[in-house]
Amino acid sequence: MIVVLLHNQLMGRPSYLLQVRLGLEPLLYEHGVDLAMWAHEHEYQRIYPIYNYTLCKGSESDPYANPRATVHIISGSAVSQAR
Repeated sequence: MIVVLLHNQLMGRPSYLLQVRLGLEPLLYEHGVDLAMWAHEHEYQRIYPIYNYTLCKGSESDPYANPRATVHIISGSAVSQAR
């Protein structure tokens, strides 16, 4: 399993880093990154496997089993106040 840890997220809200996403998303896909863990936002979000605005779920019944793209998780601090 290939995991990357980064700060500002590519997926979820707000998606204000479009230029970074356009440059980084293909690299994650091409190198077979399974999981991208992001921080910055003070909330939890889990995004279905997605690439190029297309869902790449493993299956309808188990979308996270053998996905065809990176799963993104945004994990903020539980003690921080959300915006």
